[in-house]
Amino acid sequence: VLLILACQTIARFVNSITNDTSNNSLAPLTNRAILALGLSSCRILLTNNTPLCGGNPKQRRVFYIIESELHERNGDLSAAASSIESLLASPSMPPTSRWNKHNVPYRTATRRLYELRVAMGLIDEEQERVEAEALEAYARSCTALQECQEKKKRGNLSPRKPKIEMIRIPNGIPDVAQVHPERYSELLSEKVALLEGRVREAFAAEDGPNDDAFPATELFESERDGFRMRANFKLWRTYNETTDTDTATATKETNDEIPNVNVTAIKKKGNVDYVMFERGDNRTPLQVRHYPMGSHRIQSLMDPLKRALESTFELQHRVSEVGFITTLSGQALITIMYNRPIGDEWIDAIASLMETQDVFKDVKFVGRSKGVKLVVGADTLVETLVIPGDESSSSSKSPPQTRHYKQTEGAFTQPNAKVCQKMLGWAVDATRSSNSQNKQETHDLCELYCGNGCFTIALAQNFRKVVATEISKSSVALENKNVALDNLTSIW
Repeated sequence: VLLILACQTIARFVNSITNDTSNNSLAPLTNRAILALGLSSCRILLTNNTPLCGGNPKQRRVFYIIESELHERNGDLSAAASSIESLLASPSMPPTSRWNKHNVPYRTATRRLYELRVAMGLIDEEQERVEAEALEAYARSCTALQECQEKKKRGNLSPRKPKIEMIRIPNGIPDVAQVHPERYSELLSEKVALLEGRVREAFAAEDGPNDDAFPATELFESERDGFRMRANFKLWRTYNETTDTDTATATKETNDEIPNVNVTAIKKKGNVDYVMFERGDNRTPLQVRHYPMGSHRIQSLMDPLKRALESTFELQHRVSEVGFITTLSGQALITIMYNRPIGDEWIDAIASLMETQDVFKDVKFVGRSKGVKLVVGADTLVETLVIPGDESSSSSKSPPQTRHYKQTEGAFTQPNAKVCQKMLGWAVDATRSSNSQNKQETHDLCELYCGNGCFTIALAQNFRKVVATEISKSSVALENKNVALDNLTSIW
C-alpha cells in the first residue's frame, strides 16, 4: 500500500514539475532521471491490480494519460501513443458503447491518440477528421445492428404494450356501480358499527373509556337506488374497419385512432360505450349499460345520448368523457368532453339533437375541449332543497325551509340530494340551541371549505354573521350567486 501511495505521489509530482515550462533550472540529465522515475511509478501502478489502483478504473485512466504525457516530454512519441492505445484497449474505459457521443473518457483518449499520430507525421489532420467521423458512424450502425440482433435472439426486445380492451359485464353493471337494495339494512348496520368503533377508540385514547359520554348515533337512511344526482363516465369508442370503395379514405387527421378507415363507415358503424374503472385500477375499462345508483333522470338520458353519439359523426369524433348533473325537479345538464377542437359544427349538431328528440328538449349542454367551453342553453341548474323544520317541541316548532342552490359542471355539489336535505336538517337542529336567549345576536359562524354554500345558507338563520371560506374560484362564484338567490345579507 505504501509503495502504491508513493508511486501515485511521484507520478503526479513528476508530471507537474516537467509540465512547468517556466522552470528551466533542471539540468537535462536531472530532467531525464525524474522522467524515468515518473514512468517507472506509472508502470508499477498500471501493472498492480490492488483495489487502491488496479480496481479503480478512473485512477487507471489518469495514470495512462500521465504515462503518455511523460513519454511525450521524454521525446518518445511512439511510446506515448502506445500508452493511449493501451488505455483504449483496457477494461478501464466506461462499459457503455465506446461510440457513444456522451462517453467523454473515450472521446478524450481518441483525440489525444490522433494528436500524437499527427505529430509523428503518420496522418494528415483533414484525413484524420474524415476518417474519424466515418469510422464513428460505421461503428454506431454496426453496434446498433448487433445489439438489436442479439436482443432478438434472446427475446429481450421490449414487447409492445398490450392492447387495452373493454370488459363487457354480463349484466352491464360493474361492481363499482352496483347497488344491493336487498342488503341495505345489513350493509348500513356494518357501516354504523365500524364508525362507532373508530369513534369510541378515539374517545378512549383521549379521555379513557366512558360510554356515558358517547353520543347516541342518529341514522338518516338513503334511497336504495337512483340516489346519485350526478355521474361521470369515460367513453370507449369501437370502430368497424370495413371500408366503402365508393367514398374517400379517411386520413390521420380525420380519425387519429384508425388510419385508412372510411369516413362513412365510421359514421355508420362507430360504437360508443360508457365505461368505469374499479377503485385502484385505471387500466381496465368496464362497460356500463345500466347505472342503477344514478337518478332516474340520468338513467333515462344515458341510452338516448349513446345512440346520438353513435349516429352523429360530429358528436362522436374523438369524444372522451361525458358528465351528467340532475336535480330533484328533473333538470339536467350534460357535459361532453373531446380530445379535439370543437366549434360551431358541434353547436349545430347539439341544437339539431334538441329539436329532433323530445328527451333532450329541456336538457342543457356544455362541450369542452382543450381551452374551449361551448354552452347550449345554460351551464347552470337550480336545485331546490327542503330542509326539515323542528318538530320535537310543540312550543317551539319551526316550519321547513326551502333553499335554492345553483349548480354547474366542474364545481362540487352533494351527489345525494335527498340525504343532503336530511344532513342540512340535522345541522340546523344541532346549532339551533344558539338561537335561544337571543344568542343569535351574539354568535357568529366561520365555515371552512363552504363549496357552493350548501350548509352556509341553511345555517345562516342560527347566527348573527357567517364567514364562509373556499379556495375554488368556481365554487366561490356559485356561493355568491346562491346567497343572492335566497336574499341573505348576513353571509360574508
